[in-house]
Amino acid sequence: MADIRRTLISVELQDGTRYLDRRVLFADKIRLEKAARNNKWDITRDEITVQGFLAWAVLNREGEISDTYETFLERVADISFDADANETAEGLAGE
Repeated sequence: MADIRRTLISVELQDGTRYLDRRVLFADKIRLEKAARNNKWDITRDEITVQGFLAWAVLNREGEISDTYETFLERVADISFDADANETAEGLAGE
């Protein structure tokens, strides 16, 4: 069976607030594609823009922040991504 790699994101804001290991969902990726088309971003090249938007989309979807994307970017200290390589389709089905 193919592995399912869950993408996790962690964000630290400049005020020290931290959001750790939040899962990026398929819906967040679709939202990114729509924004990229509207803003003419090249998601194959603009890695930092992609990370920033996905971080905002996840935290916005979860209700953790209500900032606009631009305001969120002004508040961010750092963002990190991690892909969980140990999850399999079988393991996820058993959750």
